[in-house]
Amino acid sequence: MVKVLDFGLAKAVSERSALEDHSCDPDENRHDLVSERFARFRTMYDQLARAVEQAGDSVLITDKRGIIEYVNPAFEEITGYSAAEVLGRNPSVLKSGKHDARFYRHLWGKLISGDTFLGTIINRKKSGDLFWSEQTISPIKDLAGKLPILSPC
Repeated sequence: MVKVLDFGLAKAVSERSALEDHSCDPDENRHDLVSERFARFRTMYDQLARAVEQAGDSVLITDKRGIIEYVNPAFEEITGYSAAEVLGRNPSVLKSGKHDARFYRHLWGKLISGDTFLGTIINRKKSGDLFWSEQTISPIKDLAGKLPILSPC
């Protein structure tokens, strides 16, 4: 008597059979599948990184304390600040003085609750000139969908 057990491996078997190398070594096949998945992931990651780098809108990423960790070239062009000048600093470097404390409480309240802030912010360039910016500011959640503990600036 032959018993067939299906442990949900049908997809893995079909992927494995599609490989050009029909090796009989299961470890080698598993390695090939992992390598293929990693290559696809790397391609998607590279595309996303290029999209952010080439975006015409500024992108600024902070850590949970509000310290700038990344800005894209559009940020540098729009604000006049180089990445080196703002990395490690707080986004308040752009503060124009045109918004009151209530405005910033509202902004941070949205972020801390996991919501996205949408609105117009008047910021100040390195040159001192003011600029109006339609902003979408979103908290970045972890892989489990949980928010880091955010600290208002």
